[in-house]
Amino acid sequence: MALFAMSFQINARYVEQIVFENTAPREIYGLLLEAISLIGWSLGPVAEENITAFPGISIVPFGEVIHMEINHDTVTVASSCIMPQLWSFGQNKRNIRKLGRALNHLLKNRTSEQLNRQYIIASSTFIAARHEKAANERFNQITNSTSKISGFISIFNPKPGYFITPILIDLNILYFLLIGFAGGGFWHYSLRGFDYLGVNLLDLTLTKHQWWRLLSYQFIHAGFLHLIGNMFSLLMIGAYLEPLLGRARFLFFYLLCGAMGGLLSIYMHPFNGSVGASGAILGMYGVFLALLLSDLIEKHTRRAIFSTLIFFIAVQLLSGLQGAVDNSAHVGGLITGFLLGLIAIGGIRTENIWTTAKRLSIILVCSIAIVFFSLKKMPNPANTFRSIIQEFNMNDIRAQHYLSLLDEVSDDEIVLEIKYQSLGFLKQNARVLDRLEQLPIGQNGHYRVNLLRKYLLLQAKRAASEMLWIYYGRRNKKYMDQIHACDTELHRVTYELENTTWTFQ
Repeated sequence: MALFAMSFQINARYVEQIVFENTAPREIYGLLLEAISLIGWSLGPVAEENITAFPGISIVPFGEVIHMEINHDTVTVASSCIMPQLWSFGQNKRNIRKLGRALNHLLKNRTSEQLNRQYIIASSTFIAARHEKAANERFNQITNSTSKISGFISIFNPKPGYFITPILIDLNILYFLLIGFAGGGFWHYSLRGFDYLGVNLLDLTLTKHQWWRLLSYQFIHAGFLHLIGNMFSLLMIGAYLEPLLGRARFLFFYLLCGAMGGLLSIYMHPFNGSVGASGAILGMYGVFLALLLSDLIEKHTRRAIFSTLIFFIAVQLLSGLQGAVDNSAHVGGLITGFLLGLIAIGGIRTENIWTTAKRLSIILVCSIAIVFFSLKKMPNPANTFRSIIQEFNMNDIRAQHYLSLLDEVSDDEIVLEIKYQSLGFLKQNARVLDRLEQLPIGQNGHYRVNLLRKYLLLQAKRAASEMLWIYYGRRNKKYMDQIHACDTELHRVTYELENTTWTFQ
């Protein structure tokens, strides 16, 4: 008889009870070991009354762990995803069904003596398993923490072992609602005009020394789907990693990874504002990746988690290849988190509060120094852009100065003004636009540069027509028609320039 039980948990789980008739516990133990070998699973920690196994890597690496607990003639088999995730899409159920088929096959083909021999061989590993008690206890501590999230409301409710993560989720949701009601929108934000809310933008973070934006931008999201995706990822990694790191270390690493991701973001995209928690979240994935290189967690569990973790990281980085996604923040956070994880291994292993405090203090001082030095030395293309635009505008004013002289000076002076001043400034502006195109101004920026080049050509053609019109005594209708045609086209181009804005890559 098989009993099925399932509840809302962030670790997808499937449980069945298998009852054996006329079979001793030792024989059941031997059957389970034979079945694990027959299926091709990896045998994990074993004890007198329970066995742990790990399936091989599947196409979609859920990273399942199979727990088998023997109680007289009944075995409770639980297949659960090691990494927190709400659904296994039937993978946990398939694992138990596969085990059941193997057990049925072995019951027909194994004798009691063979099964008892398997138990005797396995019992020699019971002592060895006790040496991994610390690693197993850490894993149990984590799974116990995730099991506390047993309902939707509990996701947002701080509790021991799951304290900082729900607070971060709550703050992100609260800030999302505040921005939405302030006019930013809910489904898709238009962050233009909302820079004061904490968007990470080089011109504000660096030029105006608003370094707090490296923290504030982590709590702003560009729409509902952006928020939901990031909060789900934070829930998955936070529920697993927070009990392992502890509250203070988890919060410190989270914010620092986000800040370093934001720093790389404004370096790679100096004209774009960045928002979102994904840099900090990828940083926590990086921390976890580093911890898996140590012996803090039992080796079979590490192997199963590793494939799942790599899968999630790859999905996040591939999603960052989309044009609107800031992958530089992802990469910056991930690298920072990995380095922090390597540093944290010793403190987690010793669980010494003073060692932890000392390491965190050193990391904090070094991080502040790195951020301060980076912001001081980082080039600011925004300043370069402003100076180029200012130079273009000044040259344009000087190029059109002849228009104010038409009724004030002689015709000869106007001709000389156009020939040696106006056309010269227009040529300078052509070179200014060449410099502007060297900046990361994006597709729309290059479109505006092309409009400005057209504007320069029209201004040059108009100035030349004006010069020839005056030179020939203001009697040649052809040049007057050219002036009117240029004015009409200039009006159209100017209107288009006024109704488009600079957007950068």
